Amino acid sequence: MSRKCPTCAAEYADDIFFCGQDATITLQIQDPSDVDPRVGEQLGGYLVVARVADGAMGRVYEGRHPETKARVAVKVLHADVAQDEVSVERFRREYETAREFHHDNIVSVLEFGETKDGSWYLTMEYLEGEELGQLLRRDKSVAFERAVRIISQFALALDHAHSFGVIHRDLKPDNVFLCHNEAGDDVRILDFGSVKLQMETGPKLTAFGTTLGSPYYMSPEQAMGKQDVDQRTDVFA
Repeated sequence: MSRKCPTCAAEYADDIFFCGQDATITLQIQDPSDVDPRVGEQLGGYLVVARVADGAMGRVYEGRHPETKARVAVKVLHADVAQDEVSVERFRREYETAREFHHDNIVSVLEFGETKDGSWYLTMEYLEGEELGQLLRRDKSVAFERAVRIISQFALALDHAHSFGVIHRDLKPDNVFLCHNEAGDDVRILDFGSVKLQMETGPKLTAFGTTLGSPYYMSPEQAMGKQDVDQRTDVFA
């Protein structure tokens, strides 16, 4: 896809984010048969400029701050998901939990809010690279030195979260993002929507008869549906 300046209508390549004539943030030119009304919408402090990806819970967009031009990812819940109170509360918890962390290997979250049409959005740092799951499915294995770099950063991030009494409960390769650079991979842990707080006193977000997490990576006690899981369930994963 290419991009277009909403002010002067000049068109640019997909990697040109600002108009060369008036410095306006360029928007993604959409296929007429698949127009996304969110592109061009202001959500909180950021302008939605492009659609990036779709997931089971929501759609991810690229956002830009109108003044600083800072680039962010904006995750918006799908309309049907936004009608489910438990899903919305987990989404809110993802924001409230992650914003407490200030760690290089945990994704930074910025804003949480409601859209004009009644859905919910979360803005976070924009990551470029790939999920660990994508890497493993493609390459099947990882060189020893690279694996050590990834695991060591992952362990530091997990220790930081555990120091806050936070248990992730859904650690898996698809929730570990690798930002590629010349020095190697920089790890980010994603998706704190399934967390458990060790001193939790509020309402539980797991419905009776359901178990949160991804079965292949669950500890035995988590798979059995026990509520008193601790940090060891993350270490097992």
